[in-house]
Amino acid sequence: MQESPAFEQAYRKYKAQGVEFVGIEVQDEEANARRFLSAHKATYPAGLDPDLMIAKRFGYAATPLTVIIDRAGNIAARHFGPADDAWIAAHLDPLLKRK
Repeated sequence: MQESPAFEQAYRKYKAQGVEFVGIEVQDEEANARRFLSAHKATYPAGLDPDLMIAKRFGYAATPLTVIIDRAGNIAARHFGPADDAWIAAHLDPLLKRK
């Protein structure tokens, strides 16, 4: 997960503003996912999606997939491929300015 450092940075930056980050490990085993998250010092919550049931709900076509959901529960942005700090900020900042 190349975007893990960007997620961790964004999680720390935005969590005080009420933004929730959840990592979903697709088609992985729990031990592997735990090792990966530990090695990348991830502090955001994460879970497993071994059967792609969650991923498919968000239009999964390939990994990595980053989805931003707005306050109303709608998909505000979707990105296939590694998401970086700039992409995350470009999509979160405008949502946070809206009330």
